[in-house]
Amino acid sequence: MNYAKLGTIIRQEFRMTAATKAFLAMTILGPFLIAAIAILPGLLAQRQSQPSDDTRIGIVTGSDDVFARFEVSLAGTPVTPVRFTSERDGRDAIDSGAVQGSLILPDGFEGSDSLRYVSRTGTDMQIASILQATAGHIVTSTRIAEAGLDPEHIARLTQTPAVRTVRHESGASDDTATDGFAILLTALMFVMLIYMTVLLYGQMIGRSVLTEKIVNTKEIMLSSVRPTELLFGKIIGKGAASLVQYGVWIGIAALIVTVIGPRFDISLPAGLTIINLSYLLVFFLLAFFLYATAFAAVGSGAQDEQQFGQLSMPIIVFLIVPLVLVSPIVMNPEGALVVGLSHFPLTSPIVMLLRILVDRPAWWEIGLSIALLFGAIVLAGMGAARIFSVGILRSGKAGSWKEMAAWLGRR
Repeated sequence: MNYAKLGTIIRQEFRMTAATKAFLAMTILGPFLIAAIAILPGLLAQRQSQPSDDTRIGIVTGSDDVFARFEVSLAGTPVTPVRFTSERDGRDAIDSGAVQGSLILPDGFEGSDSLRYVSRTGTDMQIASILQATAGHIVTSTRIAEAGLDPEHIARLTQTPAVRTVRHESGASDDTATDGFAILLTALMFVMLIYMTVLLYGQMIGRSVLTEKIVNTKEIMLSSVRPTELLFGKIIGKGAASLVQYGVWIGIAALIVTVIGPRFDISLPAGLTIINLSYLLVFFLLAFFLYATAFAAVGSGAQDEQQFGQLSMPIIVFLIVPLVLVSPIVMNPEGALVVGLSHFPLTSPIVMLLRILVDRPAWWEIGLSIALLFGAIVLAGMGAARIFSVGILRSGKAGSWKEMAAWLGRR
């Protein structure tokens, strides 16, 4: 391999990628995405935790005593009860915006197995939960009183402690309070960042190879350089451009974590740390080189854009699978399937990163995952070089995965 020619191709591909308006736009917009990763989870989790104060909810009942008991029980909650004597009045109040929803209480509701809560959206889960707890408390107290027992005494005996989730960091003296929703959202943001950038750069390389093949510039290129020099020059050149872009993004994220967050007292997600940002960069680069070689091989084997898309689908599936399984992975990071996917090279960049964000595995597991990725990149590079050497010169006939597999045996 002529390293001087390889360096020339790398520089050319780097300039072609980095000196574009799209690249500059993505580099500029990236920090806003990082800011969203840093701030939005806390804001959304805070809004998700409970409804806004003074949320007006209708209580439809013909009994003054029942409404009074709801009024007392809802004191101290964000819900402000408004009484209606008929279901029609409660629904009209929803239509006019006077209340957010109405709880329908039939006569003798204490014996009912379920109650209806009518709202404009039907998705007021926090409100419904508060109303369910309140109605349950009133029904239970009524039944206990009818049994001749003291409801307050029974309530004291049956009161259960609240459970607060905290995260234990190995070697740390204090545990860290966590919010499951914020962790899930942060993990999803990290996954989307890797997914979009790997897919973008990978398809960019594949289409670049396909374009040169279609417009017949390959003969000119290959008259002065070897196919492997052209292939790896494209991959390394675009990889260098992506590294610059990620470096800008992660540098700004590190600034938010170390300076801006503490300075302005911004509540940052527990998963957004310098160590996790470093892992993000490492696994992005590994995913990039693995998938870039695969897309380049597909681009050299395809005959047009349509076939390129068809041949790319099996590769894209391995990027989509971890994206679909984000929630199960976060909820059970030590499951057998999750552990397996975190060591399978095509899914490990995303799955292992998720495991690190939620429950950092042992160092040897992370090292094994990285080592397997390195091995897969070497094998994929060797295979892609053989496919590229044959496919880039082949035209006039649509390729297939079966044919590309046969090209691997050629010398």
